[in-house]
Amino acid sequence: MTSGRAEVKVAIVTGAGFSLPAGIPTQRELLYQIERFEPDIFQPGYLKFVQAKRVVNRFLRTIFLRDPDKDERSEQVVQKLGNLQLEDIYSILDRAISKGDVLPPFSETELVNVRDALDRCIMYYLNYLETNLSPEKQRLYERLYHKLLTDYGNDWIVISTNWDTVWDEVILSICRQNNLVLDYGPNIFWIELDGTAQRPEGGRLGPRLLKLHGSFNWLTCPQCHTIFVWPKGLGVRDIFDPVRCPRCCAYPIETIEPLLRPLFLTPSLLKSVKNPTLELIWDEAFCALRTAKEVIFIGYSLPLADHDLRYLLRRSISQNTKVKVILHESDRPVRAERNTSCPEFRYKSLLDLFDTDFYYEGFESFFSIGA
Repeated sequence: MTSGRAEVKVAIVTGAGFSLPAGIPTQRELLYQIERFEPDIFQPGYLKFVQAKRVVNRFLRTIFLRDPDKDERSEQVVQKLGNLQLEDIYSILDRAISKGDVLPPFSETELVNVRDALDRCIMYYLNYLETNLSPEKQRLYERLYHKLLTDYGNDWIVISTNWDTVWDEVILSICRQNNLVLDYGPNIFWIELDGTAQRPEGGRLGPRLLKLHGSFNWLTCPQCHTIFVWPKGLGVRDIFDPVRCPRCCAYPIETIEPLLRPLFLTPSLLKSVKNPTLELIWDEAFCALRTAKEVIFIGYSLPLADHDLRYLLRRSISQNTKVKVILHESDRPVRAERNTSCPEFRYKSLLDLFDTDFYYEGFESFFSIGA
C-alpha cells in the first residue's frame, strides 16, 4: 500500500527554524544546550544519558581541544565544546568510520560507539524538551494547522527535515479525534501498545507529513528495512533499550537480532539516504513538489550539507511554481553586503528567487496566528 499521489496546491517545507518557537534549538545551539543540560537523577534514562555524554565529551575534548585536560566543568570548556559544529563532528566521524581509519587514541570500534552515543544524547535531550513542551507553545502549532485547513482545505502537504515531533504531535492529536492515522508516507508500520505492528488502512490516512531526515519516533529494522512509528505511550525505550523487529520476530527468542535502530539522518557531508522505505518517502516528496502550485519554506536555511535535498528541490520545483521563504529576523542579510553564507543567497542561487520572495518575521506573523 502506498500513500495517494494526488496533486497538492501547496507544499510546505520545514526546517529547524519551524520548531524554534516551541523551544527546540537549532543545530548551532544544540550541542551547547546538551553540554549545559543536567537531567534530574530520577528521570528515566538518566544514568545512560550521563554515560553517553561522558563518551561524547571525552572524544570532543581529545580531538578538538588544545587543552583536553582542563576542568571539564569550567564554563570556558563548556562554551568551547558547545561552539563545535555538529556538521564537523559527524562528518569527521563518518569519514573515519567509512574509511576504516582510527583517530588516536580512539579505535574504529570506539568511533562507532562515540557516534552512537552522540545520536542518543541528541535524542534524549530533544525528547526531554518535547515532553515538557508548554500547552501555550503547542497551541501555536494547532492554530497553524487550522489556518492551513482554512486557507487550503486538504490540498496541502508538509515536507519536513526536522527530527523532532512537535508538528507530529499536533497532527496525531487531531487524527485521534477523527479516528485517522497520520500519513507519514508509503509502507509505514505503527507499533501498537501490545507490541504488535500494523500498517494503517488507506481509508484511515489523515494529513500527510513526509519526514525526509527521519524522525525521533521512528525505528527501522536492519533486516527488512521497515520503518516503524514508536508510540509516545510506550516512552523512550528506543533511545537506550533494544526492541526486536515485530515483522522479523519469528526467530527463536534467544536470537538477539534484528533489533530496531533509531532512524534520523545526521548533519554530515557524507549524509546519504540508504533506507529503501525512506527512499520511497523522498519519491513522494518529489511528486508533491513537482505538482504543487506553491512551495512555502518555513525555517529552513538550505544548508550545503543537505546536498540530496538541494538536488531534489532543483529537480522538482518548476520555474512556474510560486515560492515563499519564511525565516527569522536573525537570518536577514545586510543588503549592502554580498553575504554568500546567508540562507537568502543560497536560495537565490539555487531557485532564482527575488527579494520579495523572502519574509523575515516568522511563520506566526506570515500566517497571522500570533497570540
